[in-house]
Amino acid sequence: KSVYQLILWMVDNLNIKISDTIKNKYKDEFEIKKVENSDENKTIQENKEIIPMSKYLGQIKKTHGVNSMAHVISSLYNEVPVRDDFKLEIVKKEKDAVDNTKNYYVANTNPKIILNVYKTSKKYGKDKYDISPKLKTMIDKYMKSNNIKVGDYLFGDKKLSAYITKMNNEAGYEFSINEFRHMKASELYNNPKTTARDKLLLSKLMKHSPEMGSKYVRHKMVF
Repeated sequence: KSVYQLILWMVDNLNIKISDTIKNKYKDEFEIKKVENSDENKTIQENKEIIPMSKYLGQIKKTHGVNSMAHVISSLYNEVPVRDDFKLEIVKKEKDAVDNTKNYYVANTNPKIILNVYKTSKKYGKDKYDISPKLKTMIDKYMKSNNIKVGDYLFGDKKLSAYITKMNNEAGYEFSINEFRHMKASELYNNPKTTARDKLLLSKLMKHSPEMGSKYVRHKMVF
């Protein structure tokens, strides 16, 4: 598909002279490859196996420990299923989160995640996520045991993709950071008790349309 796409781009942008008949043949081949790729991706999605988030969290806890960075990160993704957006500077009060080029963790009695920088920020703007009391307690213990203080980064000042792939491999899983979103959405969309309101709330968390989430229903849950 990419080859035909490149050929058509070159013809249109480099003034390469070919007949309309030949150009249309390239267009047809390009469209055929698009269809083939779509069918292949659909088959992959239909046969993809996804483990429930609850089972995954249990294995991470068992492998790395209840107070580990791995367990805290995965638990945070369970509540806030975003992308690789948790390079979080710790502040005491929300009013201290003043830099719009940073993401924050507000560590007080009403903890929250503040995201300024993420993939669809231009569309959705600054976003805030409340943290459950259970997760707050977990983060508090993690910070105390690792001597992490206000002004530090909760999980370091680098992206988390490499670390998460490593921690998953150690727990017996071979998947990347993006799988968190697939697990969360698959678990909800494959539950017959899930309502349209549930789907809407998840779509707001994940920053996509409710209709887009319906693709996850094709994933096979492995209990």
